[in-house]
Amino acid sequence: MIVLCWKSADRIGACLESLQRQTFTDFELIVIDNGSTDGSLAVVRALWPSATILQQTTNTGFTGGVNRGLRYMLKGPAEFAWQLNDDTEFGPGVLGELVARADEPDRPGLVSPYLVDADGRVVFGPDGPYPPARGRPGARPRRVRPETALFLPGTALFIRREVIERIGLLDPRYFFYCDDDDFCLRADDAGFDAAYCDRAVVRHAFEPRIRARGAAAIYFRLRNKLLFQRTYAPIAAWPRFSVRTVSAAIRQATRHRARGEGAFAEAALAGAWDGLLGRTGGPYDPERLMPRWLARVLMARRGFLGEALRGRFRTAVRRAAGGRARTTVRR
Repeated sequence: MIVLCWKSADRIGACLESLQRQTFTDFELIVIDNGSTDGSLAVVRALWPSATILQQTTNTGFTGGVNRGLRYMLKGPAEFAWQLNDDTEFGPGVLGELVARADEPDRPGLVSPYLVDADGRVVFGPDGPYPPARGRPGARPRRVRPETALFLPGTALFIRREVIERIGLLDPRYFFYCDDDDFCLRADDAGFDAAYCDRAVVRHAFEPRIRARGAAAIYFRLRNKLLFQRTYAPIAAWPRFSVRTVSAAIRQATRHRARGEGAFAEAALAGAWDGLLGRTGGPYDPERLMPRWLARVLMARRGFLGEALRGRFRTAVRRAAGGRARTTVRR
């Protein structure tokens, strides 16, 4: 059991209490602290004195923290690892159901519970608003049952040891966001299935946690989307994916500026810029910005990329020139 902890004194208690209620109890708890300064570890020690705590002096991101836990897990005999966000809650039978699903005859290498939001709506599942493989470069049709997917979220991912031994750890280039997509795709390439378990449900605070991460979440989402696309999409598709992502960044920056959220707008533009430049790793540096002249041009001519993407280049040129069509005056 690998729980990544980062400034989570106000929420990790509910996660640990959910683990204490599990009917399946044959597991070791490993908590990795990513340089918290809010008393998170005091909560962990009070609720679970026997937990193995791996304390880090700096924030190494989701990938760095989870990878340290996976390395520790591989030193022992454990057959599975359950990487779990510190802001999750679940019922007493969830872990047992995940183990049972992994032991079914098809023996999936990766298993995820259904993930629901605070109101109980399914966010990740075969029929959730984020269905498997939609819009992902490199995604391929699956040949198995409907509950089986190509991509599973890393929020509560149950991993067979053999998968880690075969494909390695999470890719540290991502820091956080899109690392789970990359991991699942590498597992699929190695011949492992990824499956949802409809008997296991985990509640996760999606939007509040994203808002808490603020500008960093915006930056890494956009930057890593380009990294993922560049890694797996055919080279011929790179320009189209790049234009789409930069267009999304411009739209997002425009919305944030309209709300007076200048730091979020800068993060969106910086994420697209660093993604195009191929920058990886972390942590987020708010001083890294898209060049001012380029940001002004793109924000002022934000319709250009959308028209160019659709192949309407004459319209795109008109928009880049100011949005007015050239007219001919007849004499």
